[in-house]
Amino acid sequence: MSNVVNSRLASDSIDKGNLLVEKLEMFHKGHGVYPGQLTDINGITEDQVFTDMGLFNRIPFFYSAKGSDYNLSFPFPGWMLYTYENKSQKWYLDD
Repeated sequence: MSNVVNSRLASDSIDKGNLLVEKLEMFHKGHGVYPGQLTDINGITEDQVFTDMGLFNRIPFFYSAKGSDYNLSFPFPGWMLYTYENKSQKWYLDD
């Protein structure tokens, strides 16, 4: 896949991830904790837990929560990972 296509798919996945971030924060405000898994949030559909990175396969967001922190991430070609950390409130690309 070309870099342009990868960049577009990553941008779309980050947009989708930002919607999950909003729902995670709303869950936290209502319950005082982050959910154990994304599907614990009312209104989350199965489609919403998948990124836009896969052209032929469905690639899920990876989510982990510990106390007042959580990470949301998805794989990017070249063995890299886009990750959102709630502490910094930013997405970053890491290898």
